[in-house]
Amino acid sequence: MMRFHVFAYGPGPGAGIVFFILFVLFVAAVAWFIIATTHRGRPPYPHDHHGPHPGHHGGPSSDAMAILDRRFASGEINEEEYVRRRKLLAGES
Repeated sequence: MMRFHVFAYGPGPGAGIVFFILFVLFVAAVAWFIIATTHRGRPPYPHDHHGPHPGHHGGPSSDAMAILDRRFASGEINEEEYVRRRKLLAGES
């Protein structure tokens, strides 16, 4: 009489656990990939790359205000020029 072995040519009894762990890792990798690709290139805050600043309310002028503040702080422009350009950016003439 021949004996028939169920697992003679198939996976062993621990294969189910291994495949389950691989499946969970695969799902986690797909989730990580989706999250990583949808947030690529976006700053953490909508205003700029360094977070919100007091007095800055977003929009195109907030970037210009930040550049103006940096130029004034570094001494590239004097106080008179700084005040004039700040008023111009704020829409005041």
